[in-house]
Amino acid sequence: MARSHAEVVKSLGHRIRAVVARPGSSHIDSFAGSFGVVKKFYSLTKFMEELKRSPKEYDALVICAAWDAQEGTLKQLLPFQKPVLVEKPAVLSMVALKRIKAGKGVKNIYVGYNRRHYDFIPRLKNMIAREGLVCVDILSADPWTMLVKQQGARIKGHILHYYTAHVIDLMFYLLGDVKLNQGAVVRHQGKDSWVCQLTAKKIPVQLKVLMDSPQNSYMKFFFKDKVVQLCPLETMVIYDRIERVQRNGRGIYRPGECAKMTTSDTFKPGLSNQMSYFLKNFVIHKNFSNEQFKRLENVTAFCDGLLGMRS
Repeated sequence: MARSHAEVVKSLGHRIRAVVARPGSSHIDSFAGSFGVVKKFYSLTKFMEELKRSPKEYDALVICAAWDAQEGTLKQLLPFQKPVLVEKPAVLSMVALKRIKAGKGVKNIYVGYNRRHYDFIPRLKNMIAREGLVCVDILSADPWTMLVKQQGARIKGHILHYYTAHVIDLMFYLLGDVKLNQGAVVRHQGKDSWVCQLTAKKIPVQLKVLMDSPQNSYMKFFFKDKVVQLCPLETMVIYDRIERVQRNGRGIYRPGECAKMTTSDTFKPGLSNQMSYFLKNFVIHKNFSNEQFKRLENVTAFCDGLLGMRS
């Protein structure tokens, strides 16, 4: 993710002054060369010493550490009171979040839930607010086997915070406060999945978190006169009618599509809008508030709640 973020930062006309990597990193030289990075550090401690010496040289920090190192890195950098964009998972539990909250600088945190920054999300959010939403169907299809192979066995207990959190954040962002009414845990081949009934301002929401389901994650929003589908999440299709078409000499019925939008993939989807938002609000205008941290709390608490259903 570091390279993806760096590409966006450079495209927006900003400079990357320093990069921090683990000792012995084989990528730091090529990264620095690709993006014109002035300084390289092989430990967070050395970089923190640099921040103490030259705090005015750094306007913002971006954390793209290993999934199980994010919390520790964030906790050490927050006291410097710099705006911080941290990749998910920022934390892996509410207990960890409370440790972060007890320190300084939580208003400076912006978590990289990039799906809320897809190009069509403002239009969808406006439709939800104004056009008579009836119910919602959501699936997070989590690639459990692939993640365990890539990240190791330790990821098994943290997949909700690591992966599902993207869908959960988008759910909260679009629907506001969501209440978990009831749910069931389905265990199969050593993997836990969840099927839950929720409400958002009295609107029924079904959420399914299924491990290794051979299906794209999706969100379907049923309005009084239309259906909006994100499947895959990078594409929004609006259906506004049922139409009859001929196929193999027979008439069949299907939903009629009235609009289709796909978010830009010039960079990793959502990253350019996300970085632009972060730099404008946190770095340039210094528009800090507890709102962003509250969203992190909502997502973390919800994931913890699902995990608590297993006992």
